[in-house]
Amino acid sequence: MPEDVTKTRRLVEDLRQQIIDGTLAPGVLLPTRAELAAHYQVSETTARNALKQLINEGLVVSRTGSGHRVRERPPMVRLARDRYHRNKPPFATEMRTQGRAPQVEWDSQRVPAPPAIAERLRIDVGEQVMRTAYVMRADGEVEQLSTSYEPLSITLGKGIELPEAGQFRGLGVIARMGAIGIHVSEVVESPYARPPLAWEAERLGLAPGVWVMEIERTHWAGDRPVETADIVLAADRYRPVYRIALTD
Repeated sequence: MPEDVTKTRRLVEDLRQQIIDGTLAPGVLLPTRAELAAHYQVSETTARNALKQLINEGLVVSRTGSGHRVRERPPMVRLARDRYHRNKPPFATEMRTQGRAPQVEWDSQRVPAPPAIAERLRIDVGEQVMRTAYVMRADGEVEQLSTSYEPLSITLGKGIELPEAGQFRGLGVIARMGAIGIHVSEVVESPYARPPLAWEAERLGLAPGVWVMEIERTHWAGDRPVETADIVLAADRYRPVYRIALTD
């Protein structure tokens, strides 16, 4: 490995550890490139590369004229994923539990199911589904993005095909499906972290280097999936918490 790469890595690892363990607290001004170069006995180019990497990791921010500072991160919020009420949508319920006011923007469109969604819903590729894109805010701040899909073979003509319109608007999947005699028996979630798409980073107000957590969620009625969704939130703001019951 080239010597400058090794030196950059060592410098990054040292600063990263100091940020993580709190030695360098949020908001603290970091030494200048020249000061880092002198302290670590590296070139200013190496120091600049190290700072750039820490910015890309979301640990450091740089502003013209004010140097480099440890990024101030919002406190991690516990996001309970064990609260699926029959007559309350989970996002609004969770935000109200936190004492915050939820607001939801939505847009629903009939679209042919793409292959990945068709597989999750166990329907044919191209079958018509209702796709609803959500922007979810709390106290005016965007907290979650979500896109849900429901087979129109289940909902069409039954008064619930638009999730946020009609008699059962805003009640959530479980209540709406229950209104047409479909009993949701299970909700399956699969969370994973990934880099954000550019528009996601902009909507969520993410700092450079911050990833998102995506939760792939599916509502099941017995062995039949009746809705699936992709929920996207900032990985540095929320910590999903799951409660798992033990069985013999």
